[in-house]
Amino acid sequence: MNIIQALLIGALVLAAIAPAVSAEQENIISDTAPIGAVSQSMELPELPPRDAFDEILQRPLFNTNRRPEASDSQATAVSARELRETWRLTGVFMVGEEQKALFRQRDGEGHRLLTAGMPLDDTWMLNEITPEGVLMDSGDEQVRLDLLEPRDTESVASRAEPTETEQADSEVRRLDERAREAVEQLQQDLQTTRDERNE
Repeated sequence: MNIIQALLIGALVLAAIAPAVSAEQENIISDTAPIGAVSQSMELPELPPRDAFDEILQRPLFNTNRRPEASDSQATAVSARELRETWRLTGVFMVGEEQKALFRQRDGEGHRLLTAGMPLDDTWMLNEITPEGVLMDSGDEQVRLDLLEPRDTESVASRAEPTETEQADSEVRRLDERAREAVEQLQQDLQTTRDERNE
């Protein structure tokens, strides 16, 4: 049922339950008031034009914030990537018998303490809590946020191959290290031989 129909039904109900003038009341009114006053009091007031109700229609009665629900075209869904960029899971713990998850905004502005079934924001709801992380649900997709986030491995994966000069320098360093180790070993052997001869 749309709002217009509801308003019309409401007007009809008001007209039906408007105080009916009983016979006794009619006698009292007729004794004390002129006939024109009685007929005027029984008329319904004239309704304002329909566009006067537009603001009322924009504020639904049963929404907690008295704002219309966002349509699919207006809703800006937060993707899994945006969720990870905005929120970080910083703790999972027990309070009595209840599991709780602590989230912190990456920009440091806010934090939330949630139990399973509670919303993190307009899009994501905390679905499940485990000792290692949580499962978030947006209705369309599910995302797992781990308590211990992996380090940024992109820099390791995107390292450039060493140039020929860098490879040559690396080989020279390895050879120098081996030569140094060989010299130290020879010096130890020489010292051992000298010590044996002196005995």
